[in-house]
Amino acid sequence: MTTKRKITILLYAICWIGVFLISGCRITSSPKEKSIKWRTIFHERFDVDYCKIDSVKNSLVLALEAYVSRGGGYRILTLEKQSDGEYLGKPIAESSRNTMMHFGQFKDFLGFVSVDFEENTIRTKLISIDTAGDMTEVRLPLDCPITFLQSPGHLVVEGVSGAFTEVVISNDNGANWTIFNYEQSGYKSVKILFVKDDFLYLVGARSFKGGNTLLKLNLMSYKVEEIEHVEICEDWNFFMPIARSNEFYAFVNGQEILLYKFDDDSLVLHKRINLPKKIGNAENMFVSDGLYVVTASVPQIHGKVHSWISSDSGEHWTPYKHKEGFKLVYNTVGRLIMRDVNNDFFERED
Repeated sequence: MTTKRKITILLYAICWIGVFLISGCRITSSPKEKSIKWRTIFHERFDVDYCKIDSVKNSLVLALEAYVSRGGGYRILTLEKQSDGEYLGKPIAESSRNTMMHFGQFKDFLGFVSVDFEENTIRTKLISIDTAGDMTEVRLPLDCPITFLQSPGHLVVEGVSGAFTEVVISNDNGANWTIFNYEQSGYKSVKILFVKDDFLYLVGARSFKGGNTLLKLNLMSYKVEEIEHVEICEDWNFFMPIARSNEFYAFVNGQEILLYKFDDDSLVLHKRINLPKKIGNAENMFVSDGLYVVTASVPQIHGKVHSWISSDSGEHWTPYKHKEGFKLVYNTVGRLIMRDVNNDFFERED
């Protein structure tokens, strides 16, 4: 039996549909509950499933993906602020048929993983976009890219070749790619998380039955170091919370969110957060001066409540029902932005 991790059709389908994470304390109103003032900033005609806002070259860029079950499609727009405070969206790329799995800064501007439905097959491609909106497919030693990361001087792509997960790395802006042989380091599977400076952080498992460990890979020497003090359970998940400084890293272990941050070159535990059981799994989180907002990923949680709020750094949680279906919009600019069931976007007034 091969030692490489086999990717089943079911798991692969889950990958391209796109998922993320959380779950656990008591539900009581915080004595310091704050009221939040909102202003409408944008309306989208798409029936949005996934969206993300990035700041690239002094511009805000919004990526939108429609529900695959309702026909799919995606749009990528630059957002220009108008005199009334709302934003005008100018499309730089869109499709009415294909969809996307991942979006973010790539090379000199933007990149995304396009999911193409051709000849009754599913094919993914990594696409780079320049400032003029011209798109180019990035040639990779992978059959199907799934996600990517970058830091100055480094590009990292995770994907599938044949039936196996692969991680490929480029230190020359994509001219050449090197396959990271994680099996040679004793791991059966890996999942990339984030890149910081010259290091890739990823989770590795020495067994298909679990045994997860946070790894730190030197992108120049390919030396692997295990970071044993970071707790990762068998049914783990990870995301980077929305924050002004973009300094937090969240690992989800059961009903706990473990917030880490860097102290010099080491990840240290900043806060351990217990969530009420009724919150269920969460996909997104905002953190700012004691105000925490969590958005749940399962629509059936607590009726139509999608988001929960805490005004005392996660000690107490209450459902947040300002708008129907109110949920966080993930962004890398640290702003508290939410959208409702009608795809109206709102931003907290400072």
